[in-house]
Order: sequence, then structure tokens, then C-alpha cells
Amino acid sequence: MNIRARIFVEALFEGAEEAVERAVQWCHKGPPHAMVRQVSVTSEPYQGEFETFSIS
Repeated sequence: MNIRARIFVEALFEGAEEAVERAVQWCHKGPPHAMVRQVSVTSEPYQGEFETFSIS
């Protein structure tokens, strides 16, 4: 049986423009064995609200 899961990921990046751009470019590739079909980017004004990083 070939079941293709549809998994959606949302990420919010905030920081230096160059670092954010690198993170977005990585999203187009994804981790090993990932099949990235679409990346949508929405820009918002910098808020400065994040001081730490975590994955949950």
C-alpha cells in the first residue's frame, strides 16, 4: 500500500535578513527524504519578540 501523508509545516523566522533568507531557502529543500512540494512566504514587519529558539 502506498500512502502519501500530507504534512503541513508552519515556521516563523525573525532575525537578520540574510539569516532568514538562508532558512527559507533550506525550507525549499527540507530534511533528508523530504518531498517539498510548495513553500509559501509571507513577510511581516520585524517585531523583536523572540529571544530563544525551540522545536516542539
